[in-house]
Amino acid sequence: MRWGTLKEGVVLLEWATRRGVFASKPDLPFVSGRWPFARANLDGIAMITDAGGNMVGSRIIEVKCSRSDAGWGEQGTDEVPEAYRIQALHQMACCQWADRVEFAVLIGASDYREYTVMRDDAAIESLMMIEARLWQRVLDRDPPPPTTAEDVALLHPVSRPIAREATPDVVEAVATIGRIKAEMADLEKEEKLFSDIVKVCMGEAEVLAVGEIELATWRSSARTDVDIKALRAAQPALCKEFERTAAVRRFLLKGSKASKH
Repeated sequence: MRWGTLKEGVVLLEWATRRGVFASKPDLPFVSGRWPFARANLDGIAMITDAGGNMVGSRIIEVKCSRSDAGWGEQGTDEVPEAYRIQALHQMACCQWADRVEFAVLIGASDYREYTVMRDDAAIESLMMIEARLWQRVLDRDPPPPTTAEDVALLHPVSRPIAREATPDVVEAVATIGRIKAEMADLEKEEKLFSDIVKVCMGEAEVLAVGEIELATWRSSARTDVDIKALRAAQPALCKEFERTAAVRRFLLKGSKASKH
């Protein structure tokens, strides 16, 4: 993230130099007049002039420094990762004067590309309706319902001593988890069986090979651990000083039998 931020100025300069225009990063965010909760911090704005030097418009420049080209399409198209397309629509919602967002992209260390996402008012309208509903939830302190275990952990880091009735689809999910765990246990046993065959063949050798092709390695290494039990016995006060308590919720599958009925 830090190196990407440091390179943004160079990439923005490259985009401007190729066109012979001036581009700079705005100091303040742009706030939507229609949707006041929406604001955008732009990487750059370019002043576009005609042959006579008269300003005829502005361009939003979005700079990206990516480690790989995953999600990026052909150079010169609008084929950008979906999250960046949404970002571009949000920026144009905040900047009514913008008819497009120009992406200046540096992939890896030397693959420079450019993409353009044109204004789509229907898509912007749909996006802002979603954002408006989300912002209203923020104002009402009404978070959306959780959809992942990570969401639940954020909303309910500490469990309550209550029971909740399972719906039929959740009963089926419990049964499915039970089947998957059983299959995984069988696969782990099978993996150990074949791993033993390979390791017995290797003996003291670090490398298993066919000719010059390495099939597996099994090298010794030294690992140093702290004996917490001995340390706690020898220095109980010191251990107490560095103790920390964190809420942990342990998930145990107990309903596989009930889910079969």
